[in-house]
Amino acid sequence: MSKCLAYSKEGCSESFVEHVERVVAVWDMLRPYYLLPVQRALGVGGDPVLYAAVAHDFGKLALAYQAGKRHLYRHELLSAYFAYKCFEGPEEAKVAVSAAVWLHHEPIITSAYITQLGESYMPLYVVKRTLEFLQEELVVGCDYQEVSSYVRKWNSCLAESLEQWAERGLDVAEVMRILKRVLVKATVGGIERAHVMRAKIAAVLYPLIVADGVAAYVGRAVCGRCGEEQRGTKVIRAALCGAEPLDKAALLKLCR
Repeated sequence: MSKCLAYSKEGCSESFVEHVERVVAVWDMLRPYYLLPVQRALGVGGDPVLYAAVAHDFGKLALAYQAGKRHLYRHELLSAYFAYKCFEGPEEAKVAVSAAVWLHHEPIITSAYITQLGESYMPLYVVKRTLEFLQEELVVGCDYQEVSSYVRKWNSCLAESLEQWAERGLDVAEVMRILKRVLVKATVGGIERAHVMRAKIAAVLYPLIVADGVAAYVGRAVCGRCGEEQRGTKVIRAALCGAEPLDKAALLKLCR
C-alpha cells in the first residue's frame, strides 16, 4: 500500500503524518492564548483542540479519498464520526468537537452536499446515500501503520479505531447513527440552547481552522512549492500577517 496522503495535486503532495504534525505545531503556538477559553466553553479539562487536530483528517485515510474521488466523498464525514467516537468528555463537548471537525471545511462541504444539490441545508439522506454509494471505497486505502503509530502517542482510542477500521471495515449504519446524533444534538432545541451549542462548536472550530489552514499553507506553498493557489483563505492570510501570535521563523522550521 502507498503512503497515506493528506494532500496530492499535480505532483505536489503532503503525507497525513506531516500535515498533522504541522497542525499540532501551529496549535502549540496558539495554545497559550486559546486553550483556557476553549476549556471553559466546553466545560472540560485536557486539550480538545489538540484532539480535534489529530482527528480532523481521519476520513482522508479512506480509499475514496486516497484514490481521488474528492468531488463526491467529503472526508469530514468519517473524521467527525471518529472524533465523536473517541473523545472523552460530556456529551455536549463530544458533539461540539465532532461538529467542529465536520465543519472545518464548511464552504467546501456546503458546496458539495448543499449548493450543488439545490438544497438550503444538508439533508441526512444525502449523507447516507453518499456513504452507501461509496461503501466499497470506505476501506482504509493506504499504509496506515505509520499513522497508527503516530496517532497512538496522542490518543490510543483513535489508533485502535484505525486498526479496527483497517481490519474489519466500517459499519455505515453505525457511522450514520453517530452523525445523526451529532447533527441533532448540535441543532435541535430552543434558541438559548442553540446559542450555547454554537458557542461551544465555535470555540473549537476557529482555532482548528487557523491551525489547519496555516499548517496547509506552510506544508504545501512554502515547503512543498505547490504554488500561490495554496495561500489560504482570508482568515489564514490575516493570521499569517499578524492577526494571530504565530512565529514565522518557527513556521519555516516545519519544512523538512
